[in-house]
Formats: sequence, C-alpha cells, structure tokens
Amino acid sequence: MLFRSSYHPQYKWTAELTRGVQQSLAAEIESENLYIEYMDQRRFIDDSIYDEKLISLLQYKYQLNKPDVIITSDDSAFKFILEYGDQLFANIPVVFCGVNVFVQNVIKNKKNITGIAEGMDIQGNLELITKLQPDIKKIIILGDTTGLGLKMVNESKKIRQLWQKTSGVQIEIWDQFSLDELFQKVAGVSSQAAVLMLAIHKDNMGHYFSFEE
Repeated sequence: MLFRSSYHPQYKWTAELTRGVQQSLAAEIESENLYIEYMDQRRFIDDSIYDEKLISLLQYKYQLNKPDVIITSDDSAFKFILEYGDQLFANIPVVFCGVNVFVQNVIKNKKNITGIAEGMDIQGNLELITKLQPDIKKIIILGDTTGLGLKMVNESKKIRQLWQKTSGVQIEIWDQFSLDELFQKVAGVSSQAAVLMLAIHKDNMGHYFSFEE
C-alpha cells in the first residue's frame, strides 16, 4: 500500500494523520509494506519542475513494486494523482481524504476512486465568529495566491458582498503581504476585528513559513 501525503511530517496535521493511518492499518498490513511518500507541497507549492522530479522518482521507485491501493491525504496529493495517476499507477484503486476544494465532476469518469471530502466552510466560520463575538465590526480573511490559498480567497470574494449586506460586518481579504508586513498590519487591528486564516503557504516574497510560526 502507498500513502501519499501532500505535505511534510514536521507539519502537525500531517504527522497526526499519518500516525492514524499507520495505527488503523497495523493489524492488516505489515509495517514494511506500507510505503509513505511526503510531497512537501507546503514548501514547494505550484512548482512544476519539482512535480516533474516527483514523477520521475515515483516511476523509478514503483516500476517493479506497484502498490495494491493508494491513499492520498489533502488537496495536493489528490490533485497529483488525478493528473498523473494513470501514467504512474494505472488501474490501482485510490482512496482520498482531507480534500478541501472538491468538485464531484473531477472523479466522474474515473474508475476505482473514492474518499472523503473535508470541505471548506468559510461562511460557517464567519457565522461562528459573529456568534461568539457579537460586537465584531470587521473580519479580516487571510489567504495567499498559491493553488489552495487562491481557491479559498476566490471563494471568500464570492461570499463577501452578500455577507456584508446581510450581517453588517465588514469583510477585508488580505492575500498580498510579506510576513513582516502581516505582523505590522495585524498589530494595528482594533479589538472589534477578528482574523480568519485560510490556507497560507508563502508570503508575497516567496518565503515559506509554518502554521506554528
């Protein structure tokens, strides 16, 4: 079995998800038969050269040792297997999980693929913020312009106009900033504002930073 993770094991979400897969399959699969591949896409997001090297590596590693089943976690690994799965792992069943931006049509003509969509409830989070903090006048949504971040920012823009009219709460979307600029801007935010963080991988200087940071 092959487990394809979108990110890297230093990322807590990835570490916990990987541990869950290992524990759940321990009684069924010997540990040496579970192959784990980390795509490290938080550091190498939207990098076509890196993707090409991953394809070459996987072709070499699994040409004589094809997995029986592939599990993917999060959006990047799911997108990768949709684009290159037939080339690398033809006719091998795929189970996906943790996909935020999921469109049903992408698997419509795909055989042997199933999974769980995590979803992206931006509006639900806005409603939760105003419920928990009824005096809020402004909500700042943080995102970036990389693949997943851009999809979430675009979804936020669709929600913003109608939400402002019905709730009376102003929505600002910040997706262009260096990390230092972000710290300075957030330091000046009033107590009647809240911040909702979407997917952020890099700042506008191309610098990667972790969720912990």
